[in-house]
Amino acid sequence: MLGMKYLIVFMFISSIAYGQSNRAIQFVALDSEGYTFPNLNPYGSVISEKVYGKNLYRYKLIPYQNIDETLRSLKSLGYKDAFISSINKKKGRIDNKSALSSDYTISQQFLKGESKRFSTKGHFKSKAPHWSVSIPNDWSEREGDRPNTLKVFSGNKEIQLVIIEQKLFDKGAYEPNILEKRELLESAGSFLPNDMYYNIRSELIKIDNQDGAFVFCESKESRLGIEMDIRSYIFYFINENVLCTVHFALSDLNSLSNFSELSSKYEQLIFLIANSIVIDSKY
Repeated sequence: MLGMKYLIVFMFISSIAYGQSNRAIQFVALDSEGYTFPNLNPYGSVISEKVYGKNLYRYKLIPYQNIDETLRSLKSLGYKDAFISSINKKKGRIDNKSALSSDYTISQQFLKGESKRFSTKGHFKSKAPHWSVSIPNDWSEREGDRPNTLKVFSGNKEIQLVIIEQKLFDKGAYEPNILEKRELLESAGSFLPNDMYYNIRSELIKIDNQDGAFVFCESKESRLGIEMDIRSYIFYFINENVLCTVHFALSDLNSLSNFSELSSKYEQLIFLIANSIVIDSKY
């Protein structure tokens, strides 16, 4: 039964990666290519297409989540004329970079099953009923240094994934209902200290068919005298009495503040990993 669950999750991930591969959201047309749209990073990858015979470029978003819901989000951000269209795969370019091939290769490897399952079951720091997530095979792992940090996975020096569990209340003492949990998740952007994080944006999403939250933000951190710019993609869900956090962080010491290429390289993989979360104790 559990194996069938993983198969369904894999099929769901595949449909996100390929089921909409020829569809995108056109949101603006400009007279030159190379524009970046950082405010759209949480929603998908931006590509540009040259309009034949004109000095004009169409900018389109390949969404990570449901295309209709993403279209509504873009309209709420001010792109009132955005609409769903097809992709010219020969002309489409991501952030005016050649990052599509690396992003596609990394995601392809994950989709082909080059991954391992991490489960919280039996972990000595776990506070919640067990849940699991798929991690790329070649990512290293270590135990978390802090009390609420279960594991830290590293793809390389550019991307890191931190698994965190934090008890919200004592089990049996108080049990919030579904609406109260949703209200808590709606305020997920406020979980982060404003003196460290900026460009914070959050929205409610579904994680394994239950309420969750997604937060996109940026921060600066100093370690051993080195200041680093970090872009974070954080996924939250509540598992009984525990807040579970799947925190991805992008950084590059060799190219501080240049997130465009890193985002194009890893964003699809980040959302594929997040979509592989299974709250096993429900089944």
